[in-house]
Amino acid sequence: MGKEYSKLKNDSFGISAEEKKLFIDSWTILRTNPGYYGVCLFIIFFEKFPEHKSYYSRIKFDEIPDLRAYPDLTLHGLRVMRQFSTIAEYIDKPEMLVQTLYQHTMSHQKRKITVKAYDDMRKCILMLLTNKLNASGEVLLAWNKILTTLFKIITDMNAELQLDTLDIDGEWAAGRLL
Repeated sequence: MGKEYSKLKNDSFGISAEEKKLFIDSWTILRTNPGYYGVCLFIIFFEKFPEHKSYYSRIKFDEIPDLRAYPDLTLHGLRVMRQFSTIAEYIDKPEMLVQTLYQHTMSHQKRKITVKAYDDMRKCILMLLTNKLNASGEVLLAWNKILTTLFKIITDMNAELQLDTLDIDGEWAAGRLL
């Protein structure tokens, strides 16, 4: 996996049992309709941070008045929501969680997603929780802490992988990306 994340394998990532419970309990509500909530998340994301539309070149934003009708966005939103199921499942299994984050990093690396984009997504997830679940302050704090921690791991992994996959001319090395 490149850099050794073993220090995290026996750690709870600094997340308390109460924060994990708040995360899992609120996730239980979101998982009742992951396709709907996933699309809602991306609508918030694109409305608040339109500069990130460039990561989604297959979507013709100017031609689609209602993003809810776009199948690719629905599928991607569903995949993002399923990632939260995996996080909830592995929140007490750091080694598995780190492996999941690594797989996510590998699948997103070629898009060169920035730290800012992850931070903006974190903000949008918190907005989704506020707008759709009327989440309490303590739920939002728990999600914020968990997302900040996990996105930091992802961006650290991504930075390391980018160093490992640049060739001598600074171009992406062919065949080393998923």
